[in-house]
Amino acid sequence: MKITKLILRNCDRFLLNQIKEIVYTPQSPYQLITGNNGSGKSSLLEELSPLPPDKNKFTTNGYKEIHIVHDGKQYLLVNDFTRGGSGHHSFKLNGEELNDGQNVSAQLQLVKEHFRYTKEIHELVIGKKRFTTMSGLQRRDWFVKISNVDMTYIMNLFNNVKTAFRDNQGAINL
Repeated sequence: MKITKLILRNCDRFLLNQIKEIVYTPQSPYQLITGNNGSGKSSLLEELSPLPPDKNKFTTNGYKEIHIVHDGKQYLLVNDFTRGGSGHHSFKLNGEELNDGQNVSAQLQLVKEHFRYTKEIHELVIGKKRFTTMSGLQRRDWFVKISNVDMTYIMNLFNNVKTAFRDNQGAINL
């Protein structure tokens, strides 16, 4: 997934610095984003995803547009809060609209189907969640999610070994 353009209008975090619109077009595969504390670096990073944004992070006439190239296909995703309500969401693949109802739940499902990208993955990518702070069970669940291998046999074997270890340890203590 390669982001070729991002447009943000009336995003709350940038309005603190009197920035009403940002048009970001990466020119290189590597980008360095610098700025003072509170300048919006993390907010920009949060919006550099195909996920629809939280409408509460935008003021009236809020708008997000992201252009993506993925697997040789052109995507245009728009989240438009200018008409009120929960917003109007567009997901276009090579110019064809796939989110006919323009609703957020369909948008989330399309992002998951086309990019295999979810809110959970995004939180890991931007550092809101970390493997090091997860429990062993949560980390295991993540590795199962991102692996193409069926882990059922391995997990059953691990649980059997763990049970045998506990039983033996208990016998030794007696």
